[in-house]
Amino acid sequence: MSDATDVGKLGLRLAVVTVVMMLTMSVFSIACGQLWFSDDLSFMRSAFEVDDAPQNPSTSKVNNFSVWQTFADMIPQNLVDPMRNGNVMQVMFLAICFGVLINKLGPRPKWVDEGIELLRRLFINAMDLVVMIIPLVVFISMMSLTALTSWESIMQLAKIIVGQAFGVIVVLIISSAMVWLLGGTSPISFIKKSVGFFPVPFAAASSNGALPATMRFVTDNLGISAKLASFVVPVGLQFNKEGNCFFFAMVASMMMRVYGIELSAELLLTFFITLFLMSISKPSIPCAGIICLTYLFTAVGIPGEAVMQVLGIEPILALFIAVCNVTGNTAVSFIVTAKENMVDMEKYNKA
Repeated sequence: MSDATDVGKLGLRLAVVTVVMMLTMSVFSIACGQLWFSDDLSFMRSAFEVDDAPQNPSTSKVNNFSVWQTFADMIPQNLVDPMRNGNVMQVMFLAICFGVLINKLGPRPKWVDEGIELLRRLFINAMDLVVMIIPLVVFISMMSLTALTSWESIMQLAKIIVGQAFGVIVVLIISSAMVWLLGGTSPISFIKKSVGFFPVPFAAASSNGALPATMRFVTDNLGISAKLASFVVPVGLQFNKEGNCFFFAMVASMMMRVYGIELSAELLLTFFITLFLMSISKPSIPCAGIICLTYLFTAVGIPGEAVMQVLGIEPILALFIAVCNVTGNTAVSFIVTAKENMVDMEKYNKA
């Protein structure tokens, strides 16, 4: 695709379909989360041992929610607070601003590019170190959870895992409906072949880790043009994160029941907007969902420290999250390619 106009047209279509898919998934995720955890779970509060839980949800500042204030809060007052407070949205805002400013510089001195490359390697090495100790942290967290948490509380955490597994079915149904409605194609072959591909992202526990196999799957089994697959699949994977929607919705819905937070209309809007933004912006690195979940907790009035209670089960949830992400991205890639009339229907319909 040497023509920038074609790339822009394809990118715009990919963005539109992605937003539609993620908005739809956010709605269904919240609905499923609220139905899945509909009982009073206040008995779990003492087990979590969080001191700053809101004692009176009716007076929580989350009820003073404003849509405009939510977006205004994404703009930091200085360059230090976003990193010090772990505010993911403000960090992203700064990253975008710096990216735009650097690109506007035009020809840059060599030391600028070398400095950026040095920082990139520094943070990659730091991430490698963090990834090495994650298994130990998760092990300690699971042992602490087992020793200090009641059996009833552990069963509720297990219910999150079952709910995330159910999310795979929901994502498959929504993706198939999108293939039919937006792609104008029968979803039967898509369903059969996607189910057969589930073990690959499940085993990888990462949608990015399964990317090479996903590329082969969409070209060899779904008939997507290799020319377009090399663009729509990797790019779409950075934004099509339907599994994150279900993960955030399930955990947040449970914690809202734990702390007795009622889902008013204003709070529901807060929940929806934050869930949508966090699901798309979650970095594709191990345990990054915990970071974004802290921001979501704060937005809906849940103590941020409560996120540590799900750290032990996050690696298990990651297995199902990867399947959801790959399934949703595969559907979006198929729809975009079908609109370009670059799907080999003979391959798609072949058993």
